[in-house]
Amino acid sequence: MAKKSLPDLTIAIDFGGSATKALVSPAEWNPLTLCMEPEVVVIDKGLISSYENERLGQAEERNRAWVGYSDRYYAVGYLAQYRFSATPGLSELKYERAIPKALAAVWVAAGRFNLGKKFNAAIACVLPPGEYVDAANVESQLREALQCYQTPSGELRVKLTHFNCKPEGGATYMMVFRNQKPTLLNEVLAVIMVGYRNASILISNRGEIGSFKTSDLGFVQMVDAVIQKTSGQTADLLVPAIFRAGENIEAKHLRRLVRSTDEECRRAELEQIRDAIAISRKEYFLKLDNWLREHLPRELDEVVLCGGTVDYLVPEFKEFFQFTPIQWHGNIVVPDELSQGLGSRLVDVYSLLIYFRQSVLKLSNVPLTNVVHEAS
Repeated sequence: MAKKSLPDLTIAIDFGGSATKALVSPAEWNPLTLCMEPEVVVIDKGLISSYENERLGQAEERNRAWVGYSDRYYAVGYLAQYRFSATPGLSELKYERAIPKALAAVWVAAGRFNLGKKFNAAIACVLPPGEYVDAANVESQLREALQCYQTPSGELRVKLTHFNCKPEGGATYMMVFRNQKPTLLNEVLAVIMVGYRNASILISNRGEIGSFKTSDLGFVQMVDAVIQKTSGQTADLLVPAIFRAGENIEAKHLRRLVRSTDEECRRAELEQIRDAIAISRKEYFLKLDNWLREHLPRELDEVVLCGGTVDYLVPEFKEFFQFTPIQWHGNIVVPDELSQGLGSRLVDVYSLLIYFRQSVLKLSNVPLTNVVHEAS
């Protein structure tokens, strides 16, 4: 069959607590990365009209996204954050916000690739293992919403031709298994994903996925602890500062967090922030330590550590797994042209895109040999 049998758009989405990360490609393999703020908020249609009438300039689509379906309207990403003071919704299930996030990503991608108002799309996503049972519900709601929904550029009508969902870490495991199949058929492997909101474990017993475990022990736990120990700090400022400060908690990366104006007070406040980070880091990893010991099998041949948080906690994880071989992010490298500074945070969704694209090609009867470097 000709390549026209492929969907017009293929998307892999990670509905992350710190950002919605999507890798998108038109029918011809030309992927790019879309990253949007995690906020979503239900708003009145009149507020949408008011915003559109008042809007000056021409922001990028991803920064002015809203969608309307089933008689409800949602501001998504940066628009929800800055215009309507929405929150990331970390206490809610990820799938509850998945539909408006996915619809917004489809709209942004459609504009990037000039797909018009009516086209076909293939969509894959990841969910925490604890929400994986909701995959069928996500698919049915998404399929219905895509058929006709409102966007800043008008009505879109999208046919969902293919859908797939994997538990967080699942796509990374599939890439690792493809690269190490003979070895993993004789080993017990754990894939541990630690992101901003969740920490998850997938156990592979000689090539078969056995148990899934998930918890709320994402990096936000440490951030919240720092907020409790300091004054006037917010997560959006703390997160990048904590990462840049690193294991040694270098003061130069924390100075912008200081609110005091008096020089002596500034020094005291800076020291307070450093102490809070140091203590919160120890407390946070202790929680992870206890959770991992409870759920990991005693006989473990190898571990794959992935998610942005593991890069921050390298020394702690090395100590914890000192007797177990570690693969950092499954030895999977996201191409520079897709990374956009997100690096290892994209590994799981990048792996999902590669797997899903190949699956769509097979289902569309398009030979894999027609597409170069997609599986690299």
